[in-house]
Parts: sequence; structure tokens; C-alpha cells
Amino acid sequence: MPSRATGRIRPTFVKKVREDFGLTFEGIGNMTGTSRQYVEKVFAGRTSPSVGFMTGLIQGGLAGGYDEIAVPVIDADTEEMAA
Repeated sequence: MPSRATGRIRPTFVKKVREDFGLTFEGIGNMTGTSRQYVEKVFAGRTSPSVGFMTGLIQGGLAGGYDEIAVPVIDADTEEMAA
């Protein structure tokens, strides 16, 4: 069965956004076209960030690239990156 690529938000990115930029979940949601609840789930590690969400963060000037925002999650069963 094909799997969906997943990633986890980098704790260093969360700290940078919250401390350096002082943004709220609502503010990040407005910037990325998502809800406060979605941002909260991503930042808490309960859901993977979507490409659209990460693109909004980059376009908003919060990151220079996807690799600053998230890291791929390795599938523990196969020890391979989810594809």
C-alpha cells in the first residue's frame, strides 16, 4: 500500500517563530491560509505540515526553505523515509 510523505516540524523552527517573530497561532494561520487549530496541531507535532502550509511560511519570510521548517519522518517498520 502506498504511503503518504510525512514530516515533523523542527523544534528550532517553532522556537524561532514564537520567540524571534512573536507570532501567535492565529497570526501564522492568517499568513498561511490555515486555521489556528491546524497551526497548533502542526506546532505540537500532532499532524504533519502540508506543503501549502510550509510554502506560506516561506512566502511570509519565516523560512528560507522547506528544510528549515520540517524534517522527514522515517517509517519505523521499513527504516525508510515515507514516500
